[in-house]
Amino acid sequence: MIFLGYDFLANSRILAASGDDPSLSSISITNGLYDSVYLSSDTEEFESPELKWKDTTMLFATFDKRTLVGSNFEYGSELYSIQLKRREIGQPWVLLYEQIVRDANDINFVYNDNFARGNDTEFEYALIPILKNGTELPYIKTKVRSDFTGAVIADGLKSYHVLLDSAVTKTVRNHQMSVITTLNGKFPYVFCGSESNYTTGTFEGTIIKYNGSDSFDVKHSHWYREEFKNWLTNGEPKFLKTEDGRAWMVVVTGSIDDDRQEHIDKAKFSFEFNEIGDINDSDDMANNNLTNVTSNSAGQDAHIVTNNLLYVTTDNPATVAKDRGEYVAVLTALQDYEISGVIVMLGGVNITSSVYNRKTHRIYVPSVTANLTIVASATRVRIPITSISFSESEVSVYIGNSHTLNPVIKPIGADTSNIRWQSENPAIATVTKGTIVGVSTGTTTIRAYADGQTASVNVVVRK
Repeated sequence: MIFLGYDFLANSRILAASGDDPSLSSISITNGLYDSVYLSSDTEEFESPELKWKDTTMLFATFDKRTLVGSNFEYGSELYSIQLKRREIGQPWVLLYEQIVRDANDINFVYNDNFARGNDTEFEYALIPILKNGTELPYIKTKVRSDFTGAVIADGLKSYHVLLDSAVTKTVRNHQMSVITTLNGKFPYVFCGSESNYTTGTFEGTIIKYNGSDSFDVKHSHWYREEFKNWLTNGEPKFLKTEDGRAWMVVVTGSIDDDRQEHIDKAKFSFEFNEIGDINDSDDMANNNLTNVTSNSAGQDAHIVTNNLLYVTTDNPATVAKDRGEYVAVLTALQDYEISGVIVMLGGVNITSSVYNRKTHRIYVPSVTANLTIVASATRVRIPITSISFSESEVSVYIGNSHTLNPVIKPIGADTSNIRWQSENPAIATVTKGTIVGVSTGTTTIRAYADGQTASVNVVVRK
């Protein structure tokens, strides 16, 4: 059988296209019952008895002995889902997300891809309609270039952008081998039977909350860093990528090193990581909960509601929501805290801007069609001092000269604006904002008060 210049015979009897390279814009098959139709620009694919979608596939439709299938018909009730795939040029497709379709509203969705490598790497994205019988319709494709500054660490729900001093300073490629020496041989035998081949490395970067527009929130970064540490050490898989184009699927191993040697507000984090999967493998990405494959299941009566709240409470503690029902919740920060970040995810899609009121902190989802995840955190408005002390027990100062005390404050980042200073005898020495001035010879005591904590130091004034 010859069709559009191609011979549909099998194996070695396949013929190349006749004439110029024909373009295929549509196909119509009638007057018959068919199992499937597969069209490809590469005739060598027909050497294999198992046909599946590839780069050269033009159409792959399973008919199930019907003719109401193919690329040229209205989806209607036959459409089951929309898949979103992404691939780096030259790499396999990675399934990022699948949206189950039950009505026209489900076709509209937003997906934020935190897992694309940078360094001006070109990617191809594709939307693929999937029919209820499993048929993949033709890919709807577009190309995008990915570029960013610094490093990004992400999981399936949130991401952190480390802009300052970020670097993977060292990596090691691990491959297990056995070296066997023999009594009668000068050189050993090396056996490379293991398939293990993974990377371990060290990441470091300065962690300060970024507000956008080249602005950093130094004052309120304490709790942001604590939240970041807790997230890094929760044992869940992460995706780590750096601006030079490198990327790994990892788990953080060991401890988080918090170095403040340069400045108390310049927190330089470092940690070790272990590669656990292939970033270009759909199964590895899905099995490690990095991609949100399948937003909901047809016919499901209820969906799971997950609240990940840090220093925030909700007035709706429900863990399930009725399918197609509404969900309402009001978030409240703990005392001395203010809500600093809220993310609402429906089936892996970020819907925060359309359902969350930043003034009232009310969440209203009119129709819950997938599992719902709410992530919220609050920043402490003021961090109280829990300990105040001096590194010196006694200081000496001459009449008319001054000496400045530098109290040791805990915790790091605590508010020091309310420290009160007092001299037991101002006739001998005065103190203003920690600066002592000698007035006359003698001995007195200087005290500092803050948040119920007290520190004192003896002062000797000499001529």
